[in-house]
Amino acid sequence: MAISGLVVTLVDDVPRAARAEAAIQAAGVFTFGEPIGPRRPVVLETASVEESRRWHEWLSALDGVAQVDVAFVSLEEEGEDER
Repeated sequence: MAISGLVVTLVDDVPRAARAEAAIQAAGVFTFGEPIGPRRPVVLETASVEESRRWHEWLSALDGVAQVDVAFVSLEEEGEDER
């Protein structure tokens, strides 16, 4: 399992930023934190590092997204005990 804390910075163009934010929400895999200006903190939880990488690339390529910063990553192997 991969858990990533990301900060998505949206462009200054309000309509493009709104479309990007709507697309991110519609994807259904991100949990949103409180927005800070053009920045949207999100958490992404996936089954694998590869899946997490694909979503990160999707975010980075999304029209209306200026930048995606990785703030935190936690990797847990399948079957590993929670502590």
